[in-house]
Amino acid sequence: TKLVRKIAAQIKETKLKEIAFEFSINFTKIQVEAKLDRKKMRELELSDDDLLKVLSTSIKSTLVKIERDTLVLKPKLKEYDLSEVYKIKEKAKYSYVSGVKGISQVLPIKKDNEFMITCAGSNLKDVLKLDEVDEKRTVTNDIMEVRQILGIEASRQAIINEASHVIDEQGL
Repeated sequence: TKLVRKIAAQIKETKLKEIAFEFSINFTKIQVEAKLDRKKMRELELSDDDLLKVLSTSIKSTLVKIERDTLVLKPKLKEYDLSEVYKIKEKAKYSYVSGVKGISQVLPIKKDNEFMITCAGSNLKDVLKLDEVDEKRTVTNDIMEVRQILGIEASRQAIINEASHVIDEQGL
């Protein structure tokens, strides 16, 4: 059960606002500061280096560093106004940190002595890359994504499966 929760946490897309709190602007140093939730970072197996790497690529023209338990974001530009710092603060909150992009919620379920993870959102291409995922039994209801990733025959079968599922649920 613990392993399934760990895998589910690795699949769910995590934004910075989920592992940091108290986003504030330090006006004297003209920088954004946020307190890091170390417990949540440990649960996601997210190191400081990983966090710095992903944020420095997603928040361009911003110096990103960690001082103790505080994440610091500062504009790299020599000339900038305060509105630039506000923009960095808002962009940082919703910046991708870990997990699979597009998977907004996960729910581990035990069914017939095995676990499966039901997700809200879809990113079949990246989910299939995970070692813990059984690519032969992974499904999505996004028909266009199935066509793009697996081909037209797979999307035809997905339509049939979805229609059959709806009919079965209605008891017809």
